[in-house]
Order: sequence, then structure tokens, then C-alpha cells
Amino acid sequence: MSESKSYLDIKVSHRSYSAAAHAIGELAPIWQQLESKAETHFFLSWAWIESWLRISPLPLLVVEAKSQDQTVGIGLFSQRVTKKFGLIPIRQLWLNRCGDGRHDQIWIEYNDCLLRRGEAPLTRQAIYQYIFQHENLCDELYIGLTIDSALPIFCDSNLNCRTLIESFGFTKNIEQCSQDTLLSDFSSNTRKQIKRSVKLLGEKGKVEIRPAQGEHQKELWFEQIKSLHLQKWRDSQWGSGFDNALFHDFHQKLIRSKGSGVELLALVIDKEPTCFLYNLLDENSVYFYLSAIPPERDNRIKLGLVAHTLAMARYAQQGFKCYDFLAGENRYKQSLSDTRYSMRLACYHRRSFTAKIEGLLRHIKSWGKRSN
Repeated sequence: MSESKSYLDIKVSHRSYSAAAHAIGELAPIWQQLESKAETHFFLSWAWIESWLRISPLPLLVVEAKSQDQTVGIGLFSQRVTKKFGLIPIRQLWLNRCGDGRHDQIWIEYNDCLLRRGEAPLTRQAIYQYIFQHENLCDELYIGLTIDSALPIFCDSNLNCRTLIESFGFTKNIEQCSQDTLLSDFSSNTRKQIKRSVKLLGEKGKVEIRPAQGEHQKELWFEQIKSLHLQKWRDSQWGSGFDNALFHDFHQKLIRSKGSGVELLALVIDKEPTCFLYNLLDENSVYFYLSAIPPERDNRIKLGLVAHTLAMARYAQQGFKCYDFLAGENRYKQSLSDTRYSMRLACYHRRSFTAKIEGLLRHIKSWGKRSN
């Protein structure tokens, strides 16, 4: 345990673990207790965090903030050392991520420290100030994908920030919505496509949305989702996460976590599951994580639009307030939503000769691409 530093009445300290999985036993009760007092998103639930810790091979830095001997904030950071220009070692911290594509393909959003309700901005700032006031902890700090309000603001002129990824996400307010009111909110073109699809599907049998019932059906549907997702995305430029064993193992762990909030939905036509939605649920919101949709011979039928519309109506009936399509500027997300928001992956780093050279090389590379 490090010597703590105080920021107003918040005391911050850190401790390290040689491997992330070694921290699970100690972190579980602390995290779960704080989670019950935090305004948080599904991605900071213990179910998600524990599943991530179990696949992470890296050393873990735990930064903990306390007020009056009560934990009010925790940040979990993977520790990496990379070499710039093949020579200069750079110490990196990644919040709730590993810093490499295979481990990070699980794709956390709304990334943040876990913070007690009512004190989040001050506690978050105290944690990040603490990290950069300890020069031996890191040269670069990576935070994201997250909303701007979850990013720190530094007044230190020796710190720079650059955005690595920027994307828009989309949400739909579903509070007290029915299927009819949802349809009335959409554009005439979207509404027409959905109604036509429902009519054509109805000629095959009853059309409904159903959740997986019990662990066995969840496992079966998860394998069907995997198969359909691979079929659609494996040979695309993006590929399928299910080709990545770490991605697959993470989601198996997450689905099997007791009370995890993962819900698998199927669009059922004449009693047969046709396509699937993988959703994450917290107190008021539904986060659409991925879908598995088979090819449809009739291009007038839009299985995804129908599945999302029926899912939103179902969740509204259950009292959920928001259906969040998460990041990605897909056309269907824009068609079915009413609010757009911004997300970023940001890197904070100290000003240094190495950083200046790297920035210059990045600028030259970007200029070369524009010239071509």
C-alpha cells in the first residue's frame, strides 16, 4: 500500500497486484459495496469487471479514494510498458482495459472509475491528480471509451491530451412507450419498413420477442449467436469477436455470472427463434451490445428493425427508461433513436522530448495520408 495523499477531505492511495486475477478476492466486497452507492452503468458492474479481471494477464494498479474512512472511489488500471521508436520505455496505465486489441475487443463503454453518488466529479479528479503526482506510476494514462463528463480536466501545463478514437452513440427514451407510440416517433420511412416487415413475417406465423429462459437456453442461444455472428462478420473488414477466444471466454463468464444483467432476446417467428439481441441491463437502462441476424432472402423484411422495436416496447412495459444503442454510427441506430452523444478514448501524457517527437511523426504521417 502506498502512502496516501489528501485532496480536500479525500485521501487517495494505491496498491499493485502482479496479475489482475489476484485482486478479485480482495476487490469483490469493496467494489460491490461501493457499487450499491454509485450512479453507474452496466460496464462498471462487478459482473463485467470480474469477467474482465479473469481474462487480463497484466499487472493491476488499484487506486482507492476514501472520505472519513469510507471508500468513495476506485480506479482499476492495467499496467503496461511499451517502447517508443523501439528504444524508449513508456509506462502506460489503461482504465478497465488492457491496451491491446485482443483483450480489449470486449469493448467497454461509459468507462470510468467507480464513484460514490453525489461525489463523483471531485473524487474522479482526485484519483487522476494522484496518478500524475506520482511520477513513477505512468507516463501515459488511457481512459475510454467514455463520455466527456467522465474525463478529467487538468490545469497542469505539463500535461497534454490527445483523442485516439471518437465516436457517436445513440439512445431512445422509452419511458411509458408502447409499440404504437414508438412507431409514431420514427420517420415515415422507418415506420413503413417496420410495419411492412411485421406484416410479411406475420404471414409465416406469430411474431414476438422472447427472452432466454434459464441457464440452459441462454447457453444454447449464445452458441447460436456465435454461429450467426461468425457467418456474417468473419470475412468482413471488421471480423467477428467470436474468432477471439478471449472475447468468447469473457462473454461466457459474464452470462454465467449470477444476477449479471445480461439478457438474450430472440425474435421468434412461428415459435422459431430467428434473430437475437444481446443486451445488458442496469436499473433504468438497456444497452444493446450486439445482434445476430441471419441473411433474409426478402429484402423488404428488416429483421433488426423489428427486433429492436419489439424489444424497446417490451422494456418500456417493464419500466426501463432508456434504450442505448451504444457507440457506432450505423444507420439503423440513427433511425431508431432520438438522442446522439459523443464518446472518446483519450490519452493523457506528460510533455517530454519523446512525446514531442512522437507528435511530430504522427503529424507527418497524417499529412502524408491527406496528400495521397
